[in-house]
Amino acid sequence: MMKHCFIWTLLVMCIHLDMQSQAVLTDYNSFIQKVKDENPLMNQAENTTLLANYQWIAAKGAFDPKINSGSSQKSLDGTKYYTVHEAGLKQQLYTSQFLKAGYDYQFGPYINPENKTSQYGLPYAGIEVSLLQGLQIDSRRADLQKAGYLKEYLNAESVLQKNEILFRASQQYTDLLYTLRLQKLGEQFTALASDRLNFLKELANIGERAAIDTIEASILLQTRQLELQGYGLDLIKKYNDIKTITALDQNSVVLADTSGVEFDLLYEKAKNAATSRMLIQEISNPILVQYEYKKKIADTDKRLKREMIKPVLDVSYNLLHASNGAWDNPVSVNNYKWSAQFSMPLFLRKSRNEYKMAKIYQDNIQLEQNNYARQLKNKRENAVSAILLLQQQIKLAQENNEFNRRLVEAERLKFDNGESTLFLLNQRETKWLESSAKLLELKLKFLKAAFELIYIDGDLGYEL
Repeated sequence: MMKHCFIWTLLVMCIHLDMQSQAVLTDYNSFIQKVKDENPLMNQAENTTLLANYQWIAAKGAFDPKINSGSSQKSLDGTKYYTVHEAGLKQQLYTSQFLKAGYDYQFGPYINPENKTSQYGLPYAGIEVSLLQGLQIDSRRADLQKAGYLKEYLNAESVLQKNEILFRASQQYTDLLYTLRLQKLGEQFTALASDRLNFLKELANIGERAAIDTIEASILLQTRQLELQGYGLDLIKKYNDIKTITALDQNSVVLADTSGVEFDLLYEKAKNAATSRMLIQEISNPILVQYEYKKKIADTDKRLKREMIKPVLDVSYNLLHASNGAWDNPVSVNNYKWSAQFSMPLFLRKSRNEYKMAKIYQDNIQLEQNNYARQLKNKRENAVSAILLLQQQIKLAQENNEFNRRLVEAERLKFDNGESTLFLLNQRETKWLESSAKLLELKLKFLKAAFELIYIDGDLGYEL
């Protein structure tokens, strides 16, 4: 029996061997940092931020200056009909105004007289302005504003992704520490059962104890060994979960502290962090930030739709320079070309109803935000209530565990003096084991509630 226990212990502890090919986690904070550095989904979250920045820069490109040029010529039966050369530069201001400059050369016997230039061409500089629709906002400005808001929205999305990963990692790490601590507890009580069995065998051999006591002690030891094996299997699974969340290539992942002490240390750190965090009144969850920028995007779209209700009145003015070969001639205000275009739909059904739809969409976002903010507030209140209740339960569980320990010591003394039975002593130890396990379970719940509070706040403050 002891041989089988020894073999199983070796099988469980083999994950701590070959340290050169394993990743060693020194503590919780080092684990969180490793997740940040090596989990591929964290890199994906960073890429979300890069994507947002690239989209914003691309939207700014709509205001880049544009150049154009073109040439055409026609010749038939030795007659050169025309030669046309055009070149221009156009720059939009942030408003719906364009500054432009260019050069036209149109020459030949078959050129329309109004377009014909001298053999030196016709330079010009001018401006285009939208006086009604597009004066306050246009599609380019709207796209740039929405791209800026989308950039902040995706930055919040990146934080959300990181928050989800770190929360899940923290939960798995606490599960690992809890299972390791539970295994150490099982090893402690298995050792007690093993020592008592050996002690009773020695007493039975000299006739000081009944042989039947060794059978009862053996049953208890087997029960403890089965429980210890279950803890070992759970521990292997938890280590594999940690290996997955950290995305490490090593054969296995181990804790530098295999004594289980870190579980209690992490509980104390989490208790201090939760006490400070419960004083925070305002929730800054990234989802609420996203809703703010969704509203701003919707508001920009609504303003654009409202602008589309206005009539179109575009005015263009070009100042011409008739050089006639003398490029130093002064510019005359008498040489110009202007145009104006006006249009509007008669019934405005399209633009008016698109504006109404945009307004409803914006209202729906506000309603969604209010609903989600209320949900977050309720979740946070529940988490705070759970933390406060668990603190009280842990205090009671600690007292209960101490009382059970004292009862075991008293029962052991009575058993050694022949005033108690092995059955009663085993029952006392079982109750002590149960109260110890219950205390660990309550601490695990507290840790998860503390991390849930961090998750709800969404500020990535997982390092304790």
